[in-house]
Amino acid sequence: MSSFEINKIMGAIFSVALLILIITNIADTLYHEKENDNVELNTTNIEENIEAENVDNINEVNIEQRLANADINEGLKIIKKCEACHTLDKGEKNRLGPNLHNVVSRKIASVENFKYSKALLELNDNWNNENLDRFLENPKKWAPGTKMIFIGLKDPLDRANIIKYLQSLK
Repeated sequence: MSSFEINKIMGAIFSVALLILIITNIADTLYHEKENDNVELNTTNIEENIEAENVDNINEVNIEQRLANADINEGLKIIKKCEACHTLDKGEKNRLGPNLHNVVSRKIASVENFKYSKALLELNDNWNNENLDRFLENPKKWAPGTKMIFIGLKDPLDRANIIKYLQSLK
């Protein structure tokens, strides 16, 4: 076996390893799981655990109450899923979806140079907390006919965390 053949074999092995690393990183970015931090048990954590186990009851809590307890840092982690299609910083170009900078209180379907679906263009409203919450829960149900392919976030606390983060993008 010549050294050229060994080089080809080693190159193939390294290419496969690199491909696996890239796929793993993309998957981690798109599907970030919450990490459990080692936190001392206190009454606040007990209340949060009870709320998390009672998701049906949380859905009945309005978005304003959930936002009062929302964590902007958790929102930053969760919004990584959105960055596959949206940009977040002021002045950045649109991607598959429009730029989300200053989205809270902005008129729905109002970003220049972005081609919105007819479903969103027909809505004559602003992106307030309630609209964002319902849209993030299930975009296709809230705006039937939307081009957004995201299936939504079922966890009401995750939605509140993202909205809290979006509010900071001023």
